Amino acid sequence: MHIFIDESGPFALTQLGEPGFCCVGALVVPESTHSLLVHNFERIRSRWKSSGKETKGNTLNADQVAKVIDLLRAHKAVYLVTGTIMSILTSAIVEAGKQKQAHLLTASLTPGHQPTLVAELHDLRARMEKMSPNQFVQFMVLRKLIENVLRVGLNHFGFYGPRELGRFLWKIDEKNKGRSPYEICWSKLGPGLLQSGFLDNPLFTDPAGNFTYYNQAFFPPSQEWPDHLPRNSRSGTGRTFNLGAVLRDSFAFADSRHSAGIQMADIVTSAFRRAVRGNLEQEGWAHLGKLILRLEGRAVDLIHLPLPAGQATPDLPSDFRYRLDTIDAQAVVIGGREWIAGIPSRA
Repeated sequence: MHIFIDESGPFALTQLGEPGFCCVGALVVPESTHSLLVHNFERIRSRWKSSGKETKGNTLNADQVAKVIDLLRAHKAVYLVTGTIMSILTSAIVEAGKQKQAHLLTASLTPGHQPTLVAELHDLRARMEKMSPNQFVQFMVLRKLIENVLRVGLNHFGFYGPRELGRFLWKIDEKNKGRSPYEICWSKLGPGLLQSGFLDNPLFTDPAGNFTYYNQAFFPPSQEWPDHLPRNSRSGTGRTFNLGAVLRDSFAFADSRHSAGIQMADIVTSAFRRAVRGNLEQEGWAHLGKLILRLEGRAVDLIHLPLPAGQATPDLPSDFRYRLDTIDAQAVVIGGREWIAGIPSRA
């Protein structure tokens, strides 16, 4: 499967009174429909004035956005998104969260570790400490999004397209040719941070699904538990999988000008943020929620950095929340009646 990732919003500390709603979205496209989807997207683009140039979601009107959403649904694409509210953050809160994460990178090092590993982790710690506040917040939101893509994607394609689970092709919108600290840290630290999350909350796969291709591609022959991992934590099946092969080995930063997939991810993610903020007519996002999958709880995650003791976790303004809830309510529930009705024959 192809996973295209883009963000919407500046992830900047906001002025008083501004919610600062930002998000990162992942458009998941089956390999089996990818080529035809790109071809049909280019046909749609050819009718727009932006033909021949990069298509940006924030320049499209409601009718154009709706056509892209309908196209994605027709080609079996799905969408996942994670957001945050920047208005509650101060530079002190972000800095405290950043320093805590940076400290954890080197906290467990001992004289017994290889010098090369020690040097690399200290280098990554220094890079993380140099992240700007917006880069660090976006880093944490991206981490949660990709964790959700794996949890939801495994179970969805275990029924809808088992072959898609044999390969994960990740592309994220490139922001810096010279690689920012954010991009470098994600490339090197992303799998490790996700691994720690899966140790605390193991991946679950529905036993009725077909995970043959996933198992063949990502489960190592030797199931000996690694010495560097806690022994009181195992995956949901009691087996280990190669997260590096799932993520790092096929993860690339790409120029959106040359990637139709990232342009489509930009359109959907921009539409999502515009919809929640009330900057896109409802005709444009009327079917947006139907692209989104829900495994459990809410379909759209809102995450926050740890707040000082006594500070309440905030919510969006009521009109923002209403539109977000409207989109969330449309999400297709994995295991629900609508989802089951669409499962192709397993014969």
